[in-house]
Amino acid sequence: MLLAAAVFGCDREAAQPEPAAQTAQARPGEERRAWRPANEQARGLVGAVAISADPDAPAALAFAFAQGVTVRAAPVDKARVVEEFGSDLATLQAVLGAPADVRPWLYRVSRETVSLSAEHGGLCGGLRATHLVAAEFVDSDNAWTLRLASFHRAPNSAARAVHCFSFDFSL
Repeated sequence: MLLAAAVFGCDREAAQPEPAAQTAQARPGEERRAWRPANEQARGLVGAVAISADPDAPAALAFAFAQGVTVRAAPVDKARVVEEFGSDLATLQAVLGAPADVRPWLYRVSRETVSLSAEHGGLCGGLRATHLVAAEFVDSDNAWTLRLASFHRAPNSAARAVHCFSFDFSL
């Protein structure tokens, strides 16, 4: 009986895919749209987030945060990452802190709306968020994670975009 239980347990484990095999390469918000805050910055600054296609620009996304911040952002071509952020993709991936095999999505913020109820300001506090880096992936605990990193870059600046905050969300 013990042997049967051990064999059954092995089969069950073998049937479950490894987290790396489930790594999402889809655009954030495409399949999973509603996320709960999973780290202190997300809980304290923005709350839960819902992601949807921007009705004004189908390739763009709208991020609606529970604590009164709404962001509309269009994807950035990876060939333009240095021009947009002032740093390379590897640097942005390191800031995001996602596993190496996770594809980050880069966004230029076209509009950030901060309501009076957002007591900590927008995604960059008192500065306007100009860019987002986002990734959706299965973490080491085999749970879906959405990670967002917000950036600010002064208009017409050659300076590197400054990382403001990183927000983690779970289903």
